[in-house]
Amino acid sequence: MKYQEWQKKTNRFVAMTGYTEEKFRELLPYFKEAHDEYLSEYRMDGKQRRGGRAHTMYANSPLPFIDIFMYFF
Repeated sequence: MKYQEWQKKTNRFVAMTGYTEEKFRELLPYFKEAHDEYLSEYRMDGKQRRGGRAHTMYANSPLPFIDIFMYFF
């Protein structure tokens, strides 16, 4: 289910996230900070990064990323 659809179904949104949409929006910047901090030290597979290469989110990535969610608020 896409995020835009979750927003329309309050009960499902709470079931999927554990938060009301209002609380989720309030907490999103903190989730983003923790996400970015984690990815600065670890790869997506959980292994520690080596060689100083930074995490990069490509525009054509099939995976959603937090900045998309922040766009909707």
